[in-house]
Amino acid sequence: MFAPCGIELIHVNESYPEIRADSCEEVVLGMLTQLSKIKSLKRPFMIEDSGLFIGALNGFPGVYSKWAFQKLGLDGILKLMKGIKKRDAHFTCVLGYYDGKKPRVFTGKVEGSIAAKKSGKSGFAYDPVFIPKDYKFSFADNMTLKSTLSHRKRATELMLKSIL
Repeated sequence: MFAPCGIELIHVNESYPEIRADSCEEVVLGMLTQLSKIKSLKRPFMIEDSGLFIGALNGFPGVYSKWAFQKLGLDGILKLMKGIKKRDAHFTCVLGYYDGKKPRVFTGKVEGSIAAKKSGKSGFAYDPVFIPKDYKFSFADNMTLKSTLSHRKRATELMLKSIL
């Protein structure tokens, strides 16, 4: 999405403590603030945080999605959801952009629900249990659909529209 706009992305390895907060927006703003103080980052930069927010679990795993996936896995999440009928969930992606002047955040979201069991062989992390709204199959069943509806794509589109 960046190359057609004439933007070349360069991955920079910088260590920094990740902010703990209740929302992806807070995490990204905290990280932007920390990273803006690093002298080696002399050009505009971006950072991303995302999560799966499950309504019946009060938004869990949310900002702890990576940790929950590593510790519980899909089977653990499905076990937590056992017997729960209302299975609404959403993926959120927040991209943070710092141009040397002010931090900005761009949020993309895709609504859906948590399946009763895993399905599909593509994707990663929660894709086998996430069914996008108005569909009957998981992201892992159809990666073309995922790339079309993606929360990351939506956040990226918003950011590109704003910075170009």
